[in-house]
Amino acid sequence: MTARVSYFECGSQRSLPLISTTLRSHLVDLTASHTLTQVYSNSHSSSTDIAEARYTFPLYESSAVTDFQALVGERTIKGVVKEKAEAKAIYEAAKSAGKVTALFSQDTCEVFTTSLGNIPARSLVVVVIKYVHELKQDIDVDGLKLVVPTVIAPKYGEHPIAKDLGFGNRWRACWGLFSREIRDIGDAENVGLCLSVTATMSGAIRGISSPSHPISIGLGSHSSTDDADYDPKKAHATLALALPSLMGLDKDFTLLINANNIGDPRAFFAPHPAIAGTSTLMITMVPKFVLPPQGHEIVFVVDRSGSMLDKIATVRSALHLFLASLPAGSYFNICSFGSNHSSLWPRSRKYSEESLSVAKAHVMRLDSDMGGTEILAPVTDTMSRRRPDMRTEILILTDGEVWNTESMFQFIKKSSEDGNVRFFSLGVGDTVSHGLVEGISRAGRGYSQIVSTTSNLQKKVMRMLKAALTPHVNDWGVDWAGKPEAQRATLATPAPGTVAPISLFDPNCDPDSTPSAPSSGTPTLTLPKVVQAPTMVPALFPYSRATVYFLISNGHRPEKVFLKGSAHDTNSNTICPLQIEIPVHAITSVGASLGLYQLAGRKLLQDLEEGRLSYLEGIYDETKEPTKRAELIAKEGTRVGLEFGLASKWTSFVAVAEDESTREVHASEDVLAKGEQTASFESASPSSMGPGFWAFAQSASVSPKSGAMQFMSPHGQQQAQALSIGGGAEGRTTLSGGLFGGRVMGAGTGGALFGAAPRPSTRPTVCYEKMNLFNPSAQDTERVQLAMKAPIPLPSSSDSDGSPYLAFGSSPGYSPSSPPPPAQQFQQVGSQLNPKGPHELVSQIATLQQFSGMFKSADRIFAWLGLQNCGLEMAHADVDFVATVAVILALESRFPQLVEEWELMVSKAKEAVGRLYSQGDREVVASVVRVALGL
Repeated sequence: MTARVSYFECGSQRSLPLISTTLRSHLVDLTASHTLTQVYSNSHSSSTDIAEARYTFPLYESSAVTDFQALVGERTIKGVVKEKAEAKAIYEAAKSAGKVTALFSQDTCEVFTTSLGNIPARSLVVVVIKYVHELKQDIDVDGLKLVVPTVIAPKYGEHPIAKDLGFGNRWRACWGLFSREIRDIGDAENVGLCLSVTATMSGAIRGISSPSHPISIGLGSHSSTDDADYDPKKAHATLALALPSLMGLDKDFTLLINANNIGDPRAFFAPHPAIAGTSTLMITMVPKFVLPPQGHEIVFVVDRSGSMLDKIATVRSALHLFLASLPAGSYFNICSFGSNHSSLWPRSRKYSEESLSVAKAHVMRLDSDMGGTEILAPVTDTMSRRRPDMRTEILILTDGEVWNTESMFQFIKKSSEDGNVRFFSLGVGDTVSHGLVEGISRAGRGYSQIVSTTSNLQKKVMRMLKAALTPHVNDWGVDWAGKPEAQRATLATPAPGTVAPISLFDPNCDPDSTPSAPSSGTPTLTLPKVVQAPTMVPALFPYSRATVYFLISNGHRPEKVFLKGSAHDTNSNTICPLQIEIPVHAITSVGASLGLYQLAGRKLLQDLEEGRLSYLEGIYDETKEPTKRAELIAKEGTRVGLEFGLASKWTSFVAVAEDESTREVHASEDVLAKGEQTASFESASPSSMGPGFWAFAQSASVSPKSGAMQFMSPHGQQQAQALSIGGGAEGRTTLSGGLFGGRVMGAGTGGALFGAAPRPSTRPTVCYEKMNLFNPSAQDTERVQLAMKAPIPLPSSSDSDGSPYLAFGSSPGYSPSSPPPPAQQFQQVGSQLNPKGPHELVSQIATLQQFSGMFKSADRIFAWLGLQNCGLEMAHADVDFVATVAVILALESRFPQLVEEWELMVSKAKEAVGRLYSQGDREVVASVVRVALGL
């Protein structure tokens, strides 16, 4: 996978060239906060505006994305977290309105996509993402490890970009303002790749290194220019690759930090700075204890897919170490997989000289010759072959290049629930999917390690094998004085109400009507006072860091916590109690408190995403009530994402630029207050008239000084949203507007709507009351027809930029005096015949209705309804929006005799339109559609 801003132009996919990538990371003890800035150029790849571009990229597994902003041209947009469907709707509406907008969403736990709408020509795109995550423990140095995913600096770009970007002082000023608001985004003149890391540890830093890339390092400070006294707890490191080495990050960047006391057991208590009585408790440690090893069944599940070509030698080395180190009395087997899978033996065999010899010969023949990566089938088969009378350890060796992980995590979770099976994962290579490798160990109560070609293979393999041979501990728990016992949520459903009896024979009843559902009480979810994340304390193994969070809402502050468990030593048939007491330290820093709070929220979301219900366990039975259970998880996941301000499976960041016209309106209001004459547009040539525009514009007045066309609200007040008509690039006229909160549909991506700038003239303002969308009065129709007498030129074909708006040519619009096309009159569209009659028409239209209730726009819809070349393009709205309104009005007006067939379909469409678009927007589109239909 490569990270890129891609878009379509002239039917082909293109990419914006990457100018620079800046990552500034701050490591504070056990956590890392990052600011990722990437700059792309639309100055060379395209001379026109880009309607939409998409940017897909990875982040480190378990990252909590806390902020998203962008600088597009000279417009700053800041993301806010919304429910995923709502964020998508806001983005699409803003994009259709011609606004600069962005949508940031999570595809998987480590893959994210940003969609950018309406990128101006000859501009730069600056995307800034802030995220935090925990640092992993690394066995090589018994310290902390920072990993930056490979494609943070992707391998692409159309041509080198010179250092002189040519945007001058205006661009630098925009960057400076943007930088002051966000910080850590780098310099406007940067090109190439720049990674800088500062570290502040609780103990003295003994060393800092990168096994993956050459770096410059400094101990004792956060910068080489820092004149402060030497501080042994501080360090900094820098990786700088200038062009043409922008693509030099060809593998994961890894930084290792070795510091004193970094693995000591610690607990931190952080009160929330804004929510009274709410706090976060974090407990972390790198265990150091010894339990007597036991003989288990150990199965190695080995990835032999084609992607393992350059890693299979490392896999063979790891397996040889595993085999040579197995204790006597163990049982073992080897399962290989790719597109298919096979096992060395039908069932595990006892470790002996003979079985070892056969296994070694088998390992020597292993190669990456088994096709694709299908991992669930071999894991399932391994479980079916396990010895039920023994504890089983399954060690998966893979590079993790697989997508459908959800079903596998669910299977592993169920397989390990009884505590008799554990799953360990060894990620092999320099571009491992951390989401897969870490997810396997979380679901399977084991732990994971990453092995690259340069890491200490022997040390990691041996420690993983030792962990697999330790006794199972299934009762880890954390306690403190005053901790509430109940840690699960409760769902209270109101008692059923009683309504009046319904007569089984009511002469006034219409059985074909759709009854309204009686209102009912909504179930109330009551959260526990203490919520643990993850829901189960991670399995503790020597040298493997374990961290657990608690969200406390009862105002209680623990002074010390106790971590307890017990192991059954089968060799001596004794129970070994395990425990530790950890004092709790208070955190007073606002930033650190919020950071811990967001990390705890990310852990909660991770539990929900991977099927561990935490405090929701037991509310709905997975077998008897799977639908309610899934809905509850989605609802709670949405709540957590919104409350903690995080992107997730259920929430996204959406950003919309404020209209420049908003500022222009206030200036023009001052002019109008002084009694200056308002003006409209002088007529253009009759051949280019567009009768739909004034229905779209409704009531407008233009101030000769400001050039802002002001829209009137239904009650005559000027709205904040307005059409801004002024000189764009190369003297073209630009049109921008707001779909949400305004009356304007927008005009593509801010490109030219008119062939030449309009000349001001005198014309009275037309203003009318709010219209009923689906049942207009005669006065409504008269006002629309009056408004439409003002001729406005249609867009020329040269102005088309591929934006998703209706474009049926430039012929004159449908005349209101012309008779509507008969319902039975159909034409052929392409190679597909239109429906033969009204019944078939309704059936065909139904196939284009989407799950949301909206109708998918297609040429055949407008052909079926006789709406081609009828001026619908003047609605300047999203095509699905126009198609949906057209279907609603056409079915209601032309086919009332088929109401039983389309009633529920139209009801669903009306609900969707009402939910997604404002009353003003609905009126505008409906007005244009009615005229086109001749209503």
